[in-house]
Amino acid sequence: MEPALQWALLAARSAVHHGFGELVSPDLEAALLEIAQGLPVPHSAADNVEIRARRWLHVMDKAYSIGGHTALVERWVRFDPTDSVHSVTILSQSGDVPANLAEAVSQRRGVLRVLRPDTPLLEKAHLLRQDAWDNADTVVLHVHPYSVVPLVAFGISGGPPIVLLNHLSQHFWLGAAVADLVISLRPSAMNWTRRYRGIDRTVMLPIPFSPRVAEPGNRTALQVQRQKTRALLGIPHGAPVFLTVGSGYKYLQLPSLDFLQAARSILDRLPDAHLIAVGPRQDEARWKEAQILTNGRLHVPGHTMDLGEYHAAADIYLEGYPIGSPTALFEVVEQGIPCVRAPRAAPPPFAADGVALEAIDQPKDTAEYIERSVALGKDACERHRLGAVLADAVRANHSENSWVQRYRELQALLPRSHQTYPVRAPECLPAEIRNLIVAISTLHHDKDTLTYTSHAAAKLGLDPRPDRQFLANLFRCVFGDPTSLKYLVRVIAGQTRRTRPRRRS
Repeated sequence: MEPALQWALLAARSAVHHGFGELVSPDLEAALLEIAQGLPVPHSAADNVEIRARRWLHVMDKAYSIGGHTALVERWVRFDPTDSVHSVTILSQSGDVPANLAEAVSQRRGVLRVLRPDTPLLEKAHLLRQDAWDNADTVVLHVHPYSVVPLVAFGISGGPPIVLLNHLSQHFWLGAAVADLVISLRPSAMNWTRRYRGIDRTVMLPIPFSPRVAEPGNRTALQVQRQKTRALLGIPHGAPVFLTVGSGYKYLQLPSLDFLQAARSILDRLPDAHLIAVGPRQDEARWKEAQILTNGRLHVPGHTMDLGEYHAAADIYLEGYPIGSPTALFEVVEQGIPCVRAPRAAPPPFAADGVALEAIDQPKDTAEYIERSVALGKDACERHRLGAVLADAVRANHSENSWVQRYRELQALLPRSHQTYPVRAPECLPAEIRNLIVAISTLHHDKDTLTYTSHAAAKLGLDPRPDRQFLANLFRCVFGDPTSLKYLVRVIAGQTRRTRPRRRS
């Protein structure tokens, strides 16, 4: 069984990291459900959930100190207005768990469980299943899109209902067969789940934020921080400052989507303007070149856990592309800083969307993206007006009160117990979207599909011996041929049958 799970993990990772034209695989999920039947079924004692606090179990592969993924789990735990108990199980943590998350779990009387990264996948699935049946009334999966452990752990009916957080809606992911409810953070994510994954069991739960109180003392502190940050970066008083936030891979260069080229055009049109890009590596060649070509008006401070100093220094937020950072965008806009959305060539869910952004549409192309940015850079009055409109919209839709209302709606939709679901072949992605997914996924990695998958197999301890057809189909993954992964899944299903222990007569 363990080798079968490793092969399944390899196939899922290849599908996520390189794309193949579909967002769900009925065959791969069926193979994992078959493995799930071999695990012991827990015997949970009857328990009346009406007379005690509800117990939530949040499952993560890893918890990170930087990024919105872990912050969302922490805010969920903190924002719950009831006396529910919130525990977190982390399946493959190699470093320390962020202190904020551990503190939030402790305050909610929960338990933080961290499994050893080298624990066999099948054992992790067994431990997770038993943990959920014994200690949870609802399980929420905040896992990587290729995570096979939850699907095997919950691949049988019974036990607590399973909720899957759809935090990477534009990628292939596993879990359609076990999700009693899929949570989408944005309208585009919900639409894609229904249309391209064939799942109607979905609900919206917005990204939650703690609003910043606009008191005189806070405004004074922000002004002091603004002056300090600008002075440290060598930005003159009164110069318009743009801000963008996102990991370096989100700014990958594509033929029709080149953020750095657009940024240089904006700075060329505004000779006194500066741009702060938080997230990309300082030593990355294209960013270093852009810094030189803009005479140091492009600032790349690298990764940081505290964005407050850069928020304070900014006048306008530029949504990065081809992949946006919705959490970063909303956090900035909530403070009254206007934004320019990504061009339409990067449609949601690659770019941010939602009710809070209805006041501004996406620029039709890169040229309009540049024009809007330049116009805001020149017009302080329009910056203040648009910033106030967007801030009100974000606070109305992403505040703690709004989140709590949606949270209660979510709880009303939960079934009493878990069941598994058939996964059907959904509508295929349009060619232009499929090509964008494949291009972004492939460019995210230094290696081509075959080399990447071969190296990933070696790390998993697998010894692939591909035949000619296998190599040909794997190569076609790069070009979005939907038949290629189906062939790989058949190989995996065969591996599943070969590695299953024979029953004794």
